[in-house]
Amino acid sequence: MNRDRAAARTWTGIALLFLSLGFGFGSWVVRIPEIQARAGLDKAALGAALMAVTAGALAGMPLAGRLGATVGSGRIGTAAAGLLGVGVVLVANARTWWQLAAVLVLLGLSNGALGVSMNGQASQWEQARGRAGMSTFHGVFSVGALLGAASSGAAVAAGVPPRVHLFAVGTGVVAMAVVAGPRLIRPSVRPAPSRATAEVDTADPRRAVNALVVAGSATAFCALFTEGMVADWSAVYLRRDLHAGGVWTGAGYALFATGMAVGRFTGDAAVRRWGGPATLLAACAVSLGGSAALVGVAAVPAALTGFALLGLGGSVVFPTVLSQAAGSVRPDRADKAISTVSTVGYAGFLVGPPAIGPLAEAATLRLALTLVVVGAGLQLAITLWTRRGGAGGAVERRRLVNLSVEPAE
Repeated sequence: MNRDRAAARTWTGIALLFLSLGFGFGSWVVRIPEIQARAGLDKAALGAALMAVTAGALAGMPLAGRLGATVGSGRIGTAAAGLLGVGVVLVANARTWWQLAAVLVLLGLSNGALGVSMNGQASQWEQARGRAGMSTFHGVFSVGALLGAASSGAAVAAGVPPRVHLFAVGTGVVAMAVVAGPRLIRPSVRPAPSRATAEVDTADPRRAVNALVVAGSATAFCALFTEGMVADWSAVYLRRDLHAGGVWTGAGYALFATGMAVGRFTGDAAVRRWGGPATLLAACAVSLGGSAALVGVAAVPAALTGFALLGLGGSVVFPTVLSQAAGSVRPDRADKAISTVSTVGYAGFLVGPPAIGPLAEAATLRLALTLVVVGAGLQLAITLWTRRGGAGGAVERRRLVNLSVEPAE
């Protein structure tokens, strides 16, 4: 098998992991009202049960980071995708709160583990090929989520029972895992670290966290803080504070998602042309401009422009910091670095929406949303610091993995 065919085969396997996660979660969340009714839960009980997803994810991310260093992110990713499929099938059959909570822990655990392992695979693919690819992989995840949500909406409209629908979805997710498994990267080469990596790693050979990983984690926290805020508060802000009506109420999140999709499918080209640090700096600047437009002018057009810019800028930030964090450590520590950035970033996603509420109650929602401006400003400041060498900005791109072909020059 020649080099290009081997790389394409591997790309397909990794893309299937991203697609399976987006499709699986995008499918079952649409059926939550029916799952709630089957289990006989009120809103408070459902909210408590859904916290199990968070608990499972926060456990799965570091677990995948630790196991990936020993058994490989490919095996962890395949297993996690399979468990996700099983969880999607089981969630439609939960009859009590305890059953639902147990299944949701499984879904969260598989989600967290799959997120870390698939990003680890994407990082290894980038380094083996010597070209950016992380942003496009995240775009595939977005496509999967869109397909899952759209197909679930169609199933609801057609009156397909959740058990039947989610059985088909779960089976499809397991099938993706089976097809992806043999195509994933299995590291067979452990080269010595580059000079730049040695400078940050030799103090402790077990260390997987350096200054660039810490900086990336802080940046990811700010980026996902904003994403969580937009998901939960965009419609409220447009309707109640800016008095938008009709279709404009949901336009904020729609434009954010559109900007996110555009950025993810064009981000790798930007990285290849201008480099990761420059692209990250530009993305943070776009996010800052978007946040300023969002709260700087109390008008619907300005807010919609702000949401679109936040999506466009934020789309590139998280994939890029994952790539930089993984590339700043030795290959056997890359999964741990990714799990660190992912866990801290996910915490931002969880903290963001609840943090806005009390401030909005005490003052106004528009004032509370200035936290997004602060977060975007911090992203930009951290990125400027890393570009100037504060966090090992000169870390080299290295060939880490053997894809059964010679890496691209």
